[in-house]
Amino acid sequence: MGEFELIRHYFAAAPCAQAGDGVALGIGDDCALLALPAGEQLAVSTDTLVAGVHFPASVTRCCSASARWRWPPVTWRMGATPIAFTLALTLPEVRADWLQAYAQGLSRMALHCGLSLVGGRYHARAVEPDHDRFRTGASGPGPDPQRCAAR
Repeated sequence: MGEFELIRHYFAAAPCAQAGDGVALGIGDDCALLALPAGEQLAVSTDTLVAGVHFPASVTRCCSASARWRWPPVTWRMGATPIAFTLALTLPEVRADWLQAYAQGLSRMALHCGLSLVGGRYHARAVEPDHDRFRTGASGPGPDPQRCAAR
């Protein structure tokens, strides 16, 4: 299954992929367009989740739950309000049942946090023995603090 077919089949129609506040152009193009009110900046963060390291390789919903509590707080610590996220998957094989469950869990997490899936990247290849990689990133407008100033 190619990248665009995977996106179309599992992620583009997901409730979390529908444009939310601040999302001018979401998933399905080369990049997302986020609209910011005048005077606001964009905070961007990316996290990596590795099967067999951050969650059991055989457990689907666990990695969605792990992502839920890992990356939104990164932007909160910077004083930003997350509005959107990207997803990058590198998988050694495409398993429809796994992807369906993952997409559903990811969508529940995103809707709970009020976030829109605006894009990402997919590669089908082995990256490390028994390790799948997941990168999620959250973006949102906020002030200009730095993490070192967080309390």
